[in-house]
Amino acid sequence: MRYVFVYGTLREGEANDIGHAAARHGITAPTLLGAAALPGELYDFGTYPGMVVGAAGQSLVWGDVYEIDERLMPVLDEIERVYPGVDTLFRQEPVTVELGGRAYACVYYPVAAHAAADRPRIASGDWVQHRASGKPPERPERRPGEPPRRKRKSAPRGACFMPSCSATDGGQDGEDRGLPASAMAVRFPRTAAASGIR
Repeated sequence: MRYVFVYGTLREGEANDIGHAAARHGITAPTLLGAAALPGELYDFGTYPGMVVGAAGQSLVWGDVYEIDERLMPVLDEIERVYPGVDTLFRQEPVTVELGGRAYACVYYPVAAHAAADRPRIASGDWVQHRASGKPPERPERRPGEPPRRKRKSAPRGACFMPSCSATDGGQDGEDRGLPASAMAVRFPRTAAASGIR
């Protein structure tokens, strides 16, 4: 048996629920030992969070401690895309977690600080609470001398923004997609050749 601290999508009810992951692989269900917190900061990567390890006395990241079957470790590594000898976003690390007056030698999956540099911080330190609240995360402050970040606009699929294009705004059936007046857009029909169908 091993112990693991989970703080994001591996938590119960989330996209990669640890219990469901075990069941899908025919592995004994993990046993929830309780909620715990580790020093660090939590960042929003869109559909999942990333934890940056911090020093004691700093903000906390909330999660759950589970007792798991050893056979579940490779499954968790696959979910977090942790591979031996490969530098990836997440890394598997040991950590000691205090829970109910006992210290557990756990494994968890933090990210490197540089990976979260331009990601919004989750002030509560709790991914489940953050998702339930629907509140936007805090955006990182710009450093002095750093240029402002530009917002990216996405174009409708199949749209052309070249000056030579001269048709609709890219919407279907006259639908307005809110494109700037200066942008001319053409929708290109999908053909068998364009879609790869032969």
